[in-house]
Amino acid sequence: MRILISDDDFVSRKLLNRQLSGLGEVDVAVSGKEAVAAAQLALQEGEH
Repeated sequence: MRILISDDDFVSRKLLNRQLSGLGEVDVAVSGKEAVAAAQLALQEGEH
């Protein structure tokens, strides 16, 4: 499973990454714009 974390707070991203990494592959975005780009790329690659 792929997981996308999007948060502007470093500590929140780090904590969520640590908690969710056991469930699948975690990608991290620091802004909404970056999150949308990451989601679009995953869809284009067929890895949503």
